[in-house]
Amino acid sequence: MLVTRGEDDRLSGNVRSAAGGDAHEFSGTLELLRVFEELVPAERSLEAEGEPRR
Repeated sequence: MLVTRGEDDRLSGNVRSAAGGDAHEFSGTLELLRVFEELVPAERSLEAEGEPRR
């Protein structure tokens, strides 16, 4: 993960998963959260069994 804070106090940068692959660019905290959602798949099978997500 490479993150910088611009003059307007906005975070921007890029994120790459530990497995490698393409870097995902973001500009702003909300976009960063969306990138994390794309990179970390939901554990739906655990939810179905009643176990809490981590």
